[in-house]
Amino acid sequence: MTEKFKIYYPAGMRVFGEALERDCQAKRYNPDTDIYKKVLFIGLYSIEDYKIFAEHQGRKAIFWNGSDVSILKEEPAYQEILRAQPRITHATHNEQLQKELEELGIEAVIAPIFFGDKNAIKPSFIPGEITEFYMTMHPGREEEYGL
Repeated sequence: MTEKFKIYYPAGMRVFGEALERDCQAKRYNPDTDIYKKVLFIGLYSIEDYKIFAEHQGRKAIFWNGSDVSILKEEPAYQEILRAQPRITHATHNEQLQKELEELGIEAVIAPIFFGDKNAIKPSFIPGEITEFYMTMHPGREEEYGL
């Protein structure tokens, strides 16, 4: 079987990057050997991530999460790096992020990623009169996520 693409992720996205490697049967991106391969970038957080992205010569796709979009909105230099790149495929989880990206001139499709075996997840609540939702996130980042 031919490998379809490589996956780039920074240390902060390791758990999710490794899940994608496993679930998609792909390998982690190595900028020294994979510079012309197709790459899915997840977790563009720092200038180092954007430099690796800009130097990559193959096809590029970015999956945008909430915190990457928040960072991108605050960093005009990152926006310039994206504008300088030809043909990037953009995807994100939901309409809210899609609209935020659109405000920056980025057209993204909605294609949620679920990390894990969705069949192993069983409902753990009974809906009440007031709609409730639960969110998993990094501790100490409530403000960043709008909570």
